[in-house]
Amino acid sequence: MRGSTSLVLVILLVLVAGCSSGDGASPGPSEAPYSVASTTVMPSASVSPSVDEVQLRMQEAERVLRRSFELEDYPLVSGDFSQYPPELEELLMGDYLTASKASFETAKQAGWRGSPDTVAQVSVIPKPGLFYQDSTAALLACTDTRDAPMLDSSGAVVSEGTVWVMNYYFKPDQGKLKIFTARNKQEVPRCPTE
Repeated sequence: MRGSTSLVLVILLVLVAGCSSGDGASPGPSEAPYSVASTTVMPSASVSPSVDEVQLRMQEAERVLRRSFELEDYPLVSGDFSQYPPELEELLMGDYLTASKASFETAKQAGWRGSPDTVAQVSVIPKPGLFYQDSTAALLACTDTRDAPMLDSSGAVVSEGTVWVMNYYFKPDQGKLKIFTARNKQEVPRCPTE
């Protein structure tokens, strides 16, 4: 079901970038070669979460991210554009949700489909010290779509795919951890390992 990630994510990333102003991240020391510089925001006069709490939050963030990718791919793989997947409203919020809906409509109108029997590779790296605005979790996701081209309604390739990294930011909303923005997309030669 990962075969159509390439174009969905490209459309979504362009739309999210267009919907936001400034990046809101604090400048600071650089992390791994493919991550974004940021300053850790420490809560004032409050207790830091335990290691277990941070690990659980990162695991939940990864579950949310992977599930959102599956749901965003479903219409492209199945061809069923009858409705925007309702479960995405439980996983996404704000500008990211708006961009996801716009991406769905763009793909629907253009007749784009995932290439049959192809799979995009996604690796996820927890970034517990990376924050954006009021995020409570951050993940670096690397998406390799070179083996999962996107096709138009006539079967012509509209996206051959690439490898890129992107930081995804999460915060709670009505008791659920949701993706509210994705930032700092960078094309890279290969996916990082940490």
